[in-house]
Amino acid sequence: MIHSLKRAFILDHKVKENAELFLPLVNAVLSELQWHGQVRSGYRPKVVNKKIGGSPNSYHIYGRAIDIVDNDGRLKALMLKNTDLLKKYNLWMEHQDATKTWLHLDNGVRREREPRIFKPESMVAK
Repeated sequence: MIHSLKRAFILDHKVKENAELFLPLVNAVLSELQWHGQVRSGYRPKVVNKKIGGSPNSYHIYGRAIDIVDNDGRLKALMLKNTDLLKKYNLWMEHQDATKTWLHLDNGVRREREPRIFKPESMVAK
């Protein structure tokens, strides 16, 4: 379960509010999966997001995304067997081919579809 954001950066009110709504959803999914993991990335200020090559529209910069360490792919495999939890908690999972050593979850706004798995812009054919 994920307990809190690190306080390395001062959060503006909206980012803090987003995270306070988002983290309980993530915790609920992880609880149902009986998974205890380590956060790889959560909230990222725009300058950090840009420096690491994150999408300019990343939900990380709004406190609405998290990457959980998944070096062996077991968490992704478990999530793929339980995609109903994504809809239940209004979450999206980034496509497993784009996240080799982590599981990305967010509560972004996208066109509804099943399963609630999205490919990042870098994977979508233009």
